[in-house]
Amino acid sequence: MRNYPTRGPNQRHAAEEQLIEDMRARAVWSRLRFVTPQRRFMAAREVGALRTPEVVRVVLAEAGEATRNEPSLAVEWLRFAIQLVDMIPERLFAAEQRRERLGQAYANLGNALRVGGDYQDAGTAIQKASELLNERNVSRAQLLSFHSSLTYDMGDIPGAVELLNQGQQIYTELRDRSGIARLGIQHANFLRELQPAEARWIAEQTLLLVPRTEPRLEMLARCVIAECHADEHDGEGALVKLEEARPHLRQFQEPWVDTRTQLLEARILEELEYIADAERLYAEVARLLWFREMYRECFIVRLRLVEFYLGRKRVREAAEVCRKAVNFLSETNAHTQMKEVWQTLFETVEADSLKGDALPNLRHYMVLHWRVPAEHTPAIAA
Repeated sequence: MRNYPTRGPNQRHAAEEQLIEDMRARAVWSRLRFVTPQRRFMAAREVGALRTPEVVRVVLAEAGEATRNEPSLAVEWLRFAIQLVDMIPERLFAAEQRRERLGQAYANLGNALRVGGDYQDAGTAIQKASELLNERNVSRAQLLSFHSSLTYDMGDIPGAVELLNQGQQIYTELRDRSGIARLGIQHANFLRELQPAEARWIAEQTLLLVPRTEPRLEMLARCVIAECHADEHDGEGALVKLEEARPHLRQFQEPWVDTRTQLLEARILEELEYIADAERLYAEVARLLWFREMYRECFIVRLRLVEFYLGRKRVREAAEVCRKAVNFLSETNAHTQMKEVWQTLFETVEADSLKGDALPNLRHYMVLHWRVPAEHTPAIAA
């Protein structure tokens, strides 16, 4: 048997040492993921192995993953990370490194709060991160991405795009293709509902930049391209692009990916005139979105269902969708103006006096103003 040389702790390469430290940090953190915040804080005060930069990095990474589906849990972890940074001895954490980690924690906290619907606290966290992250590096670019998402959610698309452009400039300076692609997909997503042709062009150009090491980015780009074809009423083109995307979608068995795919399938079925199948799938997607508390997306799908029925002269069914939507809205934190707009839509549809361009305008209104009321509501009645 061949004898391979072994190396002791002092002979390991720096990269190996870092891998081992990361493993140890994950092992320590694994015992504290799901305990109460108070117990987690007390453990950090008592257990020296928790008070390391590596544990902070692990917490930030796992909180970033949790933000998609469990934003409240991510918020809890990120607040702990902020506490932890202050506990780490100065000999382990140089001032610049400490400042950057704290800025990353606040940036991620702002994003998790945004996903959870707490926009005021999200803005405060983003502002704090902006004060800490003033170097033109990856951390600053990621912060601009999070700030852009918050700005978009508040209804300011030009402002959101400007922040993305600032982030793109940093990634371009750093020659970071993954970062450039990530913000390109974000840009396309912002424009998809309102300007699908431009969004598709951006997504197609972005797909050319996605490195092979970034399967999630490729999946997202292909998904946006297929959705844009559907937005342009090109059912056959959307079908082709969805089938091209399926191998990439299957790699990510996540609730929001599955729901997004089902919605795209419903729209393709509608465009290709498989009416009964499309109707059933729209209703199922709306139910799933409601169950997952993705309320804006849920009511945009309900609006598509209204449009679906009215396009086939099924006024009573369209009015029933509106009536149920009004009742469901009372159970959400939607602002008063949004509830009034849906009430007006219900009354107008029931009276069969809808303005010709009301539904596209209303969909644009919902995309931009779900979180914040508009200065003027869209005209609905003819």
